Formats: sequence, C-alpha cells, structure tokens
Amino acid sequence: MFSHLSGLEVLNLRNNNFRGDLRVLKDLVNLRSLDISDTNIDGGLIYLSEKLESLFCQIEKESECRKIKEALKDYDLGNDCYDFQGWWKDENWLAIPGSWPKDKIDKDLESSAREENFRKKKKFFWVSE
Repeated sequence: MFSHLSGLEVLNLRNNNFRGDLRVLKDLVNLRSLDISDTNIDGGLIYLSEKLESLFCQIEKESECRKIKEALKDYDLGNDCYDFQGWWKDENWLAIPGSWPKDKIDKDLESSAREENFRKKKKFFWVSE
C-alpha cells in the first residue's frame, strides 16, 4: 500500500482505522517522522526505517497503539513524541543475529541455545560401527 512512497519523509496516520503492525511501512526508507496516534497499530517497530527520528503516539481514545507507547516509554521526549533513534540503538541488537551484546544475553538462554544447536547438528552425524 505504501511501497510507491519510498521517498516520503513525514507520515501522519493519526485517527485512522489502521490496524495490525508497522510492517506495511517497511519500504518507507526515508521516513523521518511518523504519527500513529489513536490507531490500532500494535507492533512492528523493527520494520521502521532506521532514519526515523520521531514517532508520535498520543492516546485520546481506546486504541491498540498503547502497546507501542508502552514499548517506547523509556524514550519519551514529551508531548507524546518518542525518540525512535534512541530505541533503535538500544534495541536493534534483537533484530540482528550475531550482534547480541554479551551483557544482554541471559546465560540460561545461551546454554539452552547451545544445547538445541547441538541436537540439530547431531541429526546430521553418521554413526559407523
């Protein structure tokens, strides 16, 4: 729906019937400002352009965008504007396998992943007698 607008820098979806996640905006690689206030967009921050600087999410009526507002609460700049660049720098490690900082990896999960990886590899071993 938005793929032909790849040069768009500002998008205001405020008070629209949009629902789902932000995946539909993944082709807007030049987007710098986005307003999703009072929409039913409930996730998909990772699909937004790394050039996005500010994301507005005001809630005046019951809407699903409160989930995004909650995810960005630590990046509040005031006036229902959020620092997307700050979030991107802090959270993008989740999206890029191999870039996970050691201080953010839970040791139990790391151990479980190693065991699971071993089990997968084990399926490919030939045993000879």
